[in-house]
Amino acid sequence: MLEKPVSVLILESEKLIRKHLRSIVIGLNYSTVFQAETVEEALKLIAENWPNVIIYDLQLENDLPGTLLSFARDLSSDYLPYGIALSAIKNDQLVANAYKHGADYYLDKSFNTNELGGILSNISRQENYRKQLLEKELHYRSLFNLAADPILLVDSQSGAIVDSNKAARHLYGYSSNILHQMQWTQLAAKAHEQEKQLSRQLSFVNQIMQKKQDETIFPVSLSVVYFEQHSKQMALISVKDLTEILRHQEEKNALIKILQEGNNTIDFKETRAFLLGEENERRRIASEIHDHIGQLLVSVKLQAEKLTQENENPLMADKLNTLREQIVQTISGMRQLSSEMMRDAIPEKNLDKAINKLLEKLSTKSGLQITVHGDGFPNNLSDYVQSNLYRIIEEALTNSIKHSSTANSGDPAQINLGLAHEQKLFTMRITSTPSLTGSEINKQGLGLKIMQQRAALIGGKMKFEATKEDGFVVELTLILNEDF
Repeated sequence: MLEKPVSVLILESEKLIRKHLRSIVIGLNYSTVFQAETVEEALKLIAENWPNVIIYDLQLENDLPGTLLSFARDLSSDYLPYGIALSAIKNDQLVANAYKHGADYYLDKSFNTNELGGILSNISRQENYRKQLLEKELHYRSLFNLAADPILLVDSQSGAIVDSNKAARHLYGYSSNILHQMQWTQLAAKAHEQEKQLSRQLSFVNQIMQKKQDETIFPVSLSVVYFEQHSKQMALISVKDLTEILRHQEEKNALIKILQEGNNTIDFKETRAFLLGEENERRRIASEIHDHIGQLLVSVKLQAEKLTQENENPLMADKLNTLREQIVQTISGMRQLSSEMMRDAIPEKNLDKAINKLLEKLSTKSGLQITVHGDGFPNNLSDYVQSNLYRIIEEALTNSIKHSSTANSGDPAQINLGLAHEQKLFTMRITSTPSLTGSEINKQGLGLKIMQQRAALIGGKMKFEATKEDGFVVELTLILNEDF
């Protein structure tokens, strides 16, 4: 059942007509009804009570047409009463003037109950819809302001910053008054790069440089949802500061470089402790991305779906569907980024089980036969060592598959994974056929470098070679140390 407007004001100088109007309005369950005989009385009632509906006789406004509605709507931007103009004269020009001066509906005084009832029912629907929009706006505003990550609302056509949450203002160092007078490109270290983002409607941009009020330059990733608001194309931009993430990565790369150059001169205890801390930090940041931005986007998606279901305007259907698809794409990108940041964690707590699943996946994908033999893995390996061993074997098998598939031979390709451990020495050896020549191995390739780095970090050494007997060979030797 529709909620009725709170109150109705009737301005009519003829007593009988006024009483008739009042009886109809009350009969339609509008219990709060104000009555006035003159414009002056009506203005006083409007100022005191703010009625939702004003039914008025046009003839009483002859000297100053539109006086009532103009006065009412000037009281507050939030007060928008509906106007129903009445007249005893049927005249097209009179009707046109009524609408010109703010009336929403027109009735001649020979109306029947159903006509007025229909108008009031229509007003009730509009009022309920307006309240629902206000509630949705307040809900979005709450989500917007409470979001942990910086969020900006930008006019995607003009580039003007329309709104921002507290986190965004804190990140860039501007007050809301200043920030909301700026262009989106003014926050960029390179304005033309930021301008292209909106013009091309990119939904995700990684490592683009921004500029704070104090001229500090810093890297961010941007997730963007595009939608239409009040006939304007808008962009809701979530900003992720990458400063700490990249700083940790640079420190990690610096340690790896020292390890490569200094071999055993580094205390592996300290190195391992640092990298474990770095991995935990990545997990924490990935969790924040998933929990905070993820929940915000899921809530926005649900609201978009609700709007789609409630929408009765066919012209808005495609736009709402497009908005929902963009939100879904953004959620997918966010989850992929979060998952990528967790990639150093071993997929299974059991290394033997994890490797078996890896072999099955790679064999199915490549069509090659992959066999494993030997002693398996030593017991009591730390999570840190297991994680690096898993990634080394994953990269080694990937390289072996690539070399086997590109070798010039008609023989069927086969890959063997050997695992052996004796006392405190563990050896992993991968061979592949058909064989390659040494010149076919790019020892400067990124994949081989990554394996060398990981081996160094757990106190191991990598060797790569090509032989006639065993094809492309990847070998890891690792001295089992209690420190690891």
